[in-house]
Amino acid sequence: MSRCRVGSRRLSGTARRLSLIHISASVADHCLLQLESAWNLPSPPAHEDARRALKLQAMKAAMESRRAPPQPTRTPDELFADVLRQPTLNEEQQVRLDALLQALRRRGPPS
Repeated sequence: MSRCRVGSRRLSGTARRLSLIHISASVADHCLLQLESAWNLPSPPAHEDARRALKLQAMKAAMESRRAPPQPTRTPDELFADVLRQPTLNEEQQVRLDALLQALRRRGPPS
């Protein structure tokens, strides 16, 4: 059985995979939140605080620099790729991805 060390603890292969799934879930949540924000789609109630914090960060950056908020460093295509690259999506994330895909279909191909 392979083991890896996290801090002062050793994790078995199963525990390590579970920790990677947790990390992947947070990456997926972050990417989904960025996409929902970029396309002005509603975020689930459980993610409203994170969405609000994202908006506040953008407003703060705009006020401090007295310019328009900086463009996101990641394009929606890159964010979609990150979500699709995740090994698993939980049920809530799948629903959010479905909503984003429906919005993409409504928008049609880029011109």
